[in-house]
Amino acid sequence: MRSSSIARMGLWIVASRADEYRRRAQQCLEMAGTFRDRESRATLLRLADDYEDANERLCRSIAAEEGQPVVQQQQQIQPNKGDM
Repeated sequence: MRSSSIARMGLWIVASRADEYRRRAQQCLEMAGTFRDRESRATLLRLADDYEDANERLCRSIAAEEGQPVVQQQQQIQPNKGDM
């Protein structure tokens, strides 16, 4: 797979995650309207806010990368030459 293909796939995955966060936030809002219990409604509204916040962070991350895939890199600690 070429790097441009990998980049497009990475952006698609991230965009799909953003869509999922928006969808779940909307579901929480809709469900909150069906509950009579204030505490349950408040919990669902907070959850909807959390999903919206996650979506906003993800969208900012996408914009900051300017078309580069958002990936997490793991750093490996290398031993010092004197420790070998």
